Amino acid sequence: MKKYAEKWIKSVSVLSSEDMLEKHRLNEMITKTSEEENRYSKAYGVGTLEFDQFRNLMKDAKKRRVSYQKQLSEIANKSAEVNVQIEIDELITEVMNVVKNMDFSDKFKVVRDIIDKVIVSERSGAEVWAHLPLPVTITEKLGYEPQRRDSRSSKCR
Repeated sequence: MKKYAEKWIKSVSVLSSEDMLEKHRLNEMITKTSEEENRYSKAYGVGTLEFDQFRNLMKDAKKRRVSYQKQLSEIANKSAEVNVQIEIDELITEVMNVVKNMDFSDKFKVVRDIIDKVIVSERSGAEVWAHLPLPVTITEKLGYEPQRRDSRSSKCR
């Protein structure tokens, strides 16, 4: 049980590290956009850009910078919601309490959904093959969700 809890906590931390990379990328884009705005201002000051050109370029750069800042704030809000520090022992005790308090039919359903195969042998005892479903956010990022459904009728040829 402890091994599975550690794996789950690591999968949650992987998501937060991806968010950190995205934050870093967005901060770089914001600084590049600010530098671009400074270049436009200098070019207008020297006289190489006309006022209409300068205004259009600055408007476009400002839109991009605001968009990057909005994405950055969305990531910060999302990470604030997900950033719950859970100790492994706390997680295990909570899972044990939930399993103890479950109805028998619910326990049976959970076991039937998770366990794929049980192999009993004389030498090694019992070997249980199980699968734990991945969180939805991971499967969406990996592209496991169906894109479309082929609803053509099958024909025997």
